[in-house]
Amino acid sequence: MSNSVPGPALVIFGDSLSDNGNLFAQAEGLIEEDVRLSLAGAGGQASNGTTWAEQVAAPLGIDDPANYAVAGAEAVGRQTIGGFIDEYGLTDALIVPQDDPALEWDMNLSAQVDRFEADWAGADLSATTALIFIGGNDYAALDPTSRYIAADALALAHNVVKTTLHEAEGLLAAGVERVVLTTMPPARFFPAFNELIGEGGAANGAYADVAAYELLMRAHNEILASRVEKLASEGLDVVIADLTPVAASVWDDPMAFGLYAPLTETLADGAGSSFDADQIGFWDELHPTEALHGIIAAHMAHVLAGGIVHEALGFDVTERHQYQGDLLYYGAQKNDAISAGWGEDVIFGGSGNDQVLAGRGDDIVSLGSGKDLAFGGEGDDFLTAASGENVLNAGAGNDALVSGLGETEALGGNGDDVFVFVDPALLGHPDAPASFSIDGGAGHDILYLVLDPESIAADGAALLAGDAATLAGYGVTAKGVDEIALIAGREGIDSALSGYAWYEEASLWNLV
Repeated sequence: MSNSVPGPALVIFGDSLSDNGNLFAQAEGLIEEDVRLSLAGAGGQASNGTTWAEQVAAPLGIDDPANYAVAGAEAVGRQTIGGFIDEYGLTDALIVPQDDPALEWDMNLSAQVDRFEADWAGADLSATTALIFIGGNDYAALDPTSRYIAADALALAHNVVKTTLHEAEGLLAAGVERVVLTTMPPARFFPAFNELIGEGGAANGAYADVAAYELLMRAHNEILASRVEKLASEGLDVVIADLTPVAASVWDDPMAFGLYAPLTETLADGAGSSFDADQIGFWDELHPTEALHGIIAAHMAHVLAGGIVHEALGFDVTERHQYQGDLLYYGAQKNDAISAGWGEDVIFGGSGNDQVLAGRGDDIVSLGSGKDLAFGGEGDDFLTAASGENVLNAGAGNDALVSGLGETEALGGNGDDVFVFVDPALLGHPDAPASFSIDGGAGHDILYLVLDPESIAADGAALLAGDAATLAGYGVTAKGVDEIALIAGREGIDSALSGYAWYEEASLWNLV
């Protein structure tokens, strides 16, 4: 390549949480095809669809990232694809000799970086951001029953961080503009650990000691923060993208992110029989669904774009915050009073009792399971409430107000507003005592009713006519609404609503 060729805006290194099909592609012709196909989703990812690494491009307004992540990769050392196949008991599925050179292909971080530098040799990388998200597989090799687990874990954490930072410095030396390193999510975020908490399995030593892994992830993150701070003081452009706020908030109140299935239920275990795929958080015990990957992508895009992130992850303290700028706020379990001020803000109230003033700008607010109030203020805002008792006051602007499983009062105010009611049965909770009380206010306001086709066939004419008794049968009361439209099933939402300016971002956050 010549020096005039620009490098990618974003390049990603990591493991199965970021791999967009690299391991799947590399394994083609090495193992039996039916075995290869059984190990991944339809696109070759460890998910039912695209990963965060594929979804992050759109909100950033960039071309697809260059992706060198490999499922199963570790930060430390060398790991061949042949060794990986053997480790997972797939040697019998090999269709090449065990000494085939193709089996020597290295999966780990240093090899990923080497391949990137070879592919883009001579390119102008001065506008390239490199992101590294790795370490989980290194820690999975630990023996939690070892008497030396504490010392082993701490030594490994230092080694993982040291190796990762070595590769980060190498990327900077190769010319990339900056390197972003992600933290490790809390262990309990994943069903493999989360389900043990509910069953008491961790206390019995089942699978792993959850508390020990929580401490290990925290140690990793603290070591990483300390080392990155030192590098930054030396003038190196290395920063952290912290995944703890989004992971902890999803774990605290998954419904606030449109995940209506319990987080312990996965697609692999049959959760899709009761819920739509985008209402389920995990593909298997360790890998998110496409929907949860979208949530991670939205978080990552905000961080990479330089937005403000605030987390309130305590339990009993009432918090009051006021901000200026583009804010991403995770309330979790606290009772929050949030004034977002200027900016394009995204606010998750969490499971506490929250009061949110979104302020000026086009904002997204998702209230959680408490008794909550959201006021959109100026701007074209998107307001929704997953459960609990809620008041959504849109204020000025052309706003969208969306129902959940709770008791919600939705006030449109000035502007041409959109109200969206989704039948709780379509959210996997047919017996939820949901209600949606609407006052459209000034402007031309539209109510969309998302119902199953059978309900539309039976009641569609009366609903379109605004018959109060028929609406009440679905838990809806409406005044000041100028138009009613019907959407047949959740699969019809995209075609009906995708033309609205708020839809793309709200959809990435899995809120519609």
